[in-house]
Amino acid sequence: MARIGIDARYLENENTGVGRYSYNLITNLLEVDPKNHYAVVLRDGYTGSLPVVENVTYVRVPHAPISLSSLVTMSGKVRGLGLDLWHAHFPVAPLFPGTPFLVTVHDLQPLRIPALGARRPLPLRVGYRVFYPLAYRYALTWAKAIVAVSLATKKEIQSLFGIPPEKIHFPFGDLTGI
Repeated sequence: MARIGIDARYLENENTGVGRYSYNLITNLLEVDPKNHYAVVLRDGYTGSLPVVENVTYVRVPHAPISLSSLVTMSGKVRGLGLDLWHAHFPVAPLFPGTPFLVTVHDLQPLRIPALGARRPLPLRVGYRVFYPLAYRYALTWAKAIVAVSLATKKEIQSLFGIPPEKIHFPFGDLTGI
């Protein structure tokens, strides 16, 4: 039995994007895998419903998923869970998790189009210019494995970060022959 941590802090009370991915992954994993134990980390304010089964523990934290506390404070939280694997659903991972981690990358929008941050308040603009490039580079470099949700994202990860293709997994295989 493995102890697997899932960073589900993107779950909002109205699921969209990464939150929907988190919700679907958690509910389906718990349905098909009664063997491993899952520690699912949620934000304090999440009021949605998730499956209650014997092999899951829900842990609530006050830390937003994209913040300095994601890098630093979450390190202690993840280490304290005694995990065999941490799964980040966005390329921002704790700096010192004490366990191997897997990162899912939906897109590289904050890096490809930093001008989107120009309309946001100053702290978010800084995030687009400083935080995202550093956090993404760290997470993608140190991840044990990367899941790219599209072939285009896989290719962008390879070209922007020089990540070896064998480290990046595209769930639908190689579609270049289509």
